[in-house]
Amino acid sequence: MTQILIADDNRTTTRTLCTLAERWGYRAHAAYDGTQALRILEQEPVGILVTDLKMPQMDGMQLLVRVRERWPDVAVILVTAFGSIETAVEAMKLGAFDFLTKPYENKELQFKFQKAAEQRAMVLRLERLNARIDAFEAEAKHQSGMDEIIGTSPAMQQVFDNIRK
Repeated sequence: MTQILIADDNRTTTRTLCTLAERWGYRAHAAYDGTQALRILEQEPVGILVTDLKMPQMDGMQLLVRVRERWPDVAVILVTAFGSIETAVEAMKLGAFDFLTKPYENKELQFKFQKAAEQRAMVLRLERLNARIDAFEAEAKHQSGMDEIIGTSPAMQQVFDNIRK
């Protein structure tokens, strides 16, 4: 079950979104500012963060940057009543999964949650697959004896590539 963190200084909005998320099958956590959201992220395996753009202490953009640095696989959806195209573009450049302007329809939010959860699941599957490939390549290299050959020059790298082929 994907865990969602809702970060918004409006307590009514936060509780409402948590209730909706739980109704849609997610486990929801509430934070009322960016600092509290970071504390929850340190303790819980959150997959999706929904954050308001305007919050005290740390706004949504600052929170987005901090989350990207420490938890790059968390899908961040920024929500704001004061959206502009420039702000949305900036958020996407900083790594936001999506940007949503208030007021929004619950169906739209549910769809964005679903897409974010699907993307996260795909990323996690890809990471597991890459780990298996790396382990396979390491074992193949060990079995071939190539792990005992030393060489970092371009010519030696070409030799290694030819052996792998």
